[in-house]
Amino acid sequence: MTPMPRLGEHPWLDAYAAATVTPGGGSASAVAAALGCALVAMAARIGGRKAAPEHGERLRWLAGEAERLRGALVEQERADAGVYERMVATVRAAGRPPATPAPSGPPSRRGPTPPTSRWSPPSWRPRGSRSPPSWRRWG
Repeated sequence: MTPMPRLGEHPWLDAYAAATVTPGGGSASAVAAALGCALVAMAARIGGRKAAPEHGERLRWLAGEAERLRGALVEQERADAGVYERMVATVRAAGRPPATPAPSGPPSRRGPTPPTSRWSPPSWRPRGSRSPPSWRRWG
């Protein structure tokens, strides 16, 4: 019997660290949720062995539901990666739309230029009002 690999030694973690578009955030979220479901199922099974009979049945049901959700999440992880890969391939096959030409001519024809000065707080204070501490620093 081969020993079970430690959590950090699973080869699928390398796929998430690779410089590729898939698997991505959606797949990683599904894997994380599936891991949570596995932990819930484990805790429910352990608790079900020690619980009173009336609670044991509920814990067995909870373990079954956690297993069902875990299976669904694993399938969603696979589907997410596959759909995203097909979408990326479709976009690449279609090509990018042509870029708009850069504006030419004198700067006045390109439109307004952005302001070069920084914003500063107003120097006025409302009459008859008590100024908050931040206004006192400005004046």
